[in-house]
Amino acid sequence: MTTEVYVEEIKNIINSIEDNIKLLNKEIYTLQGKQEDLLHVLENEKFNASDGYKLAKMIQELRAERRNKKNELQTLEILKNNLTNNMNKRITELFDMIFKVRESQIEAKRERIYKPRVLHTMNVKELILSM
Repeated sequence: MTTEVYVEEIKNIINSIEDNIKLLNKEIYTLQGKQEDLLHVLENEKFNASDGYKLAKMIQELRAERRNKKNELQTLEILKNNLTNNMNKRITELFDMIFKVRESQIEAKRERIYKPRVLHTMNVKELILSM
């Protein structure tokens, strides 16, 4: 795999994290709306003890689900922030380093002199004649 592919994968991971953050925010917003609806039912409607317990249980489960999503959101935001802080600067520096390494590899290849180990010559015509 090339370095550029790794950089692209890092970008894809960050995009995936951002997509999940958006999704979690929407889900939390929906859960908050459900919670408000249930609280208004408690506030405005008359109900017996059994129904009151069921409403309380619904709110309890909804709050637990909301808390889990908020915890996941918090974790993803920390991860995203740590990955993206100065990311553009880091990626630019990374590509600069890659470019310099490749330039030095090209230069080294130009300067490299190969000495045959077994064959006595590297000249094509001489090799053909000697075989």
